[in-house]
Amino acid sequence: MGFLALLCAEVSAAPASGIAIVGPAEVVGDGATHVRFRIQSGRGKPTDVLGVRVTITAGRIESTKGVEPGLLEVELVPPRVIEASEFVLEARSQAGRKERKRVRLLPVVPKSGVRASGGPLDLRVPEHMVLGVDRQATVSFRAGSVSTVSLYASIGALSAPRASEHGRTTAVFRPPDGSFPRVAVIVAASDDGSIVDWGLIRLYGRPIVATTSEPQARVRVRVAGEEYGPVQSDARGRAELRVLAPPGVREAHAVARDELGNERTITLDLGVPAAHTTFAICPSHSEGLFVFAVDAAGDPRSDLRITPRSSIGVLSQPKRAARGYYWSTLSLPSSALLGQPIHLEAKVEGGQGPSAACDTVVAGEAPNSLKLHVVPNRWIAGSNQPLEVRASVGYAGARKPRQVPLLATADSGKISPFVATSAGLARATWRLPARLGGRARARLSVQTAGLSPARDTLVIALVPGPPSIVTLVPERQRLPADGVSETVLTATVRDAYGNPVNTRPVVDRALGDVSPWERRAPGVFRATYTAPLSAIASQDRVRVRAGTGPAEAEAEATLTLGLVPVSDRYRLFGSAGVSTNFAKVSGLLGTVGAGGRLPWLRERVVVAIESGYFHGKSQGPDVANAEQVSVETTWVPVGARAQVELARRAFVPYLGAGVGLGVVRVDVSSASAGASGRWSTHPTAVGFGGVLVPTGPGSTFIEAGYRTLYLEEPSATGNVGGLCGTAGFAYGF
Repeated sequence: MGFLALLCAEVSAAPASGIAIVGPAEVVGDGATHVRFRIQSGRGKPTDVLGVRVTITAGRIESTKGVEPGLLEVELVPPRVIEASEFVLEARSQAGRKERKRVRLLPVVPKSGVRASGGPLDLRVPEHMVLGVDRQATVSFRAGSVSTVSLYASIGALSAPRASEHGRTTAVFRPPDGSFPRVAVIVAASDDGSIVDWGLIRLYGRPIVATTSEPQARVRVRVAGEEYGPVQSDARGRAELRVLAPPGVREAHAVARDELGNERTITLDLGVPAAHTTFAICPSHSEGLFVFAVDAAGDPRSDLRITPRSSIGVLSQPKRAARGYYWSTLSLPSSALLGQPIHLEAKVEGGQGPSAACDTVVAGEAPNSLKLHVVPNRWIAGSNQPLEVRASVGYAGARKPRQVPLLATADSGKISPFVATSAGLARATWRLPARLGGRARARLSVQTAGLSPARDTLVIALVPGPPSIVTLVPERQRLPADGVSETVLTATVRDAYGNPVNTRPVVDRALGDVSPWERRAPGVFRATYTAPLSAIASQDRVRVRAGTGPAEAEAEATLTLGLVPVSDRYRLFGSAGVSTNFAKVSGLLGTVGAGGRLPWLRERVVVAIESGYFHGKSQGPDVANAEQVSVETTWVPVGARAQVELARRAFVPYLGAGVGLGVVRVDVSSASAGASGRWSTHPTAVGFGGVLVPTGPGSTFIEAGYRTLYLEEPSATGNVGGLCGTAGFAYGF
């Protein structure tokens, strides 16, 4: 009666059939509220009302009574339903007239209360939620002085916690999809695992119970002490009803009552698996495993034997805490890396369902400094000895220090992963290629993994191997053997792997002259080769080597140069200079000549016919007459000479001697005697030495010597020769 004022009433005039049903269009399907409907007969006679039969397809009729002529009042109780549906109220007269009214049933879902854990965080969760109806619920806890508390759910999803009023933190829990009843374990725990609180949310399922009984029977269903319906089966005896199934309930009891009042009870399997719930958490800094075990109905399980496993380290045997959960501590080795993934698992012996597992990482303090060391600090190509790199990490000491992965990057070679050897120390192997690729240094950069990495870099010298290959390349392959022609030689020194080696080459053999080697690039040297002076066709096999002998590998190369001989078998020459004896006669001297090379002393002997011209003038006192006498001497030497060239290089020194005759004219004049002259012939000899400078087809030379020419004339007696110095040019052909 109390709900009647809240329902919508529907009033209509009597239809043409003569029967009208007046009442609400919607009622609450709670199985307890009494609802009244009025049935009005079109004729308004009491006899008409008494002949009306009333039926409903769901719920039950409590009473029917006539309240005035032509008006029948029906009081009924709607069925209990948990989803929106409808039932049909039908009124039929004895004359066959009938009227139907469809009434909507509003579902009634029990409201959930709040369950308080009574633990250290006063965790509060809803007592239950109905799957498919309750989309979300609020979970809260008292944070207090705990800095960081995380929430965990065995199923469903939790939003990020947010601070709310009264010093509490709230989060939104959203149940999983599906209709099977189950239990959700909600855990609030500090990051270090020192404070743990937990609670349960019973998630009700909404299965459909289908049964078959007698046609038009009244069917109601009992589940966990609650009754749903009744509903009327169809003409084939089939009836369906959606019910609420709490966790742990696997059966429903359907009671069917036919029109004669006979009842039959049928036990139905709801198809819900009888599974226990085992849930595990591992807070980020706890280094432990927390296991929560409840049965299918949501009651905590005790006296369990749990076998823990860890992918790293060892888990202790789980112990039962005061509030019914189990915890196990994790012991990690010193080689465990900060941030390294850990998989923890707990298996309940003899239990149902899968193991409880969680994933975490190695927690602790990250290093704030990094220092690299390598021994030795250089690498020799081809040594096949990898370098050992050591890394030392330092910590500030705020928390438990942990190793972290070291991320290494090398611009050459390959670096192996760092392996921890002890607290704060790690080692790796750096393998470098034999081919250096022109590099003189290799760089290795290492940093610790994490948001604020520590870094360090080391640089080592890359040293090529000992010389193994020398190549020698000239700019010109053939050049004149004139003692002055040049070409540039390029020597490249490399080790066995093709790396340039900066070992300066040394010339072992060469006919020509090779200047000192100059370094132009790594392993590349240049020198100037000057051809020797040669009048015969030949080759110069220039051989160079690189290396220091037995202590170091030695490489050599030989280059063959073609020498085009200079045609110098015959020679024409001329010179000009002075001759003086520092006593009597001084004057200009000029010579011309022609000669040829003899096959003596490796063709170093040259003989020639030479002629010259000399004119000198001197003055002196005549003691007998007490006056000055002027003497002019002119002579033409004609003779043969021979010279020996001491070396045939860019400068050719030589020594020689010659003999011949000198045709001399002496002109004497004085104040008293006047002028007189006379021709005469006298033997002459010369000794000389000089230097030839080859200049292509000929040579420029400078020569010095001593020439003798002795006179016994009335007007001039003595040696009119003396020291001679000349410079000239000799043309060879």
